Amino acid sequence: MNDHHRAIRAARRNRALLTVLTALLVAGSTTPLVAQNAGGPKPCTADEHEHFDFWLGSWEVRTEDGQVAGTNTVSKDHGGCVLREEWAGLGGDTGESFNVYDPVRDTWHQTWVDHQGRLLLLDGGIDTRGRMVLRGERPGKDGITVTDEITWEPNEDGTVLQIWSVSTDAGATWRELFRGTYHKKAEF
Repeated sequence: MNDHHRAIRAARRNRALLTVLTALLVAGSTTPLVAQNAGGPKPCTADEHEHFDFWLGSWEVRTEDGQVAGTNTVSKDHGGCVLREEWAGLGGDTGESFNVYDPVRDTWHQTWVDHQGRLLLLDGGIDTRGRMVLRGERPGKDGITVTDEITWEPNEDGTVLQIWSVSTDAGATWRELFRGTYHKKAEF
């Protein structure tokens, strides 16, 4: 057997060994993920995962003077782990948010995106008054940091009051951007 044939056989053995090692790595990396969900506790069933359930439903959102601002649908997705919001304003604005309780950080998180390319990353939770309060920072004009704070307050009549305020001075003063009351359109 000449050197050329030995090199070919060695390359084939190496290729076979690489294939086996790759298969073992892939199997080893996915087995724990499959095993975690097989017969174990169902994810997202802790009480904290239900703190924002008062917002679930199909809503008509009205301003303080009773004018309809738009509609909003909030549903549970991904096995009940995510609250998904779909907003449609009467003026043509649209947006969507994904809301999830993060047990590692013990906080609720919202990622909001809209038709203007605005991105909000908010964190928080239920306050002592039973309101969901989420807050986050984003870059503003001229290098100013904008702090967004959005609260959702469930009312006894089944409506939900939402207030979105912003601060450009690290929370010393606030300006209200939106105040709306959610009225259920239909049972969800």
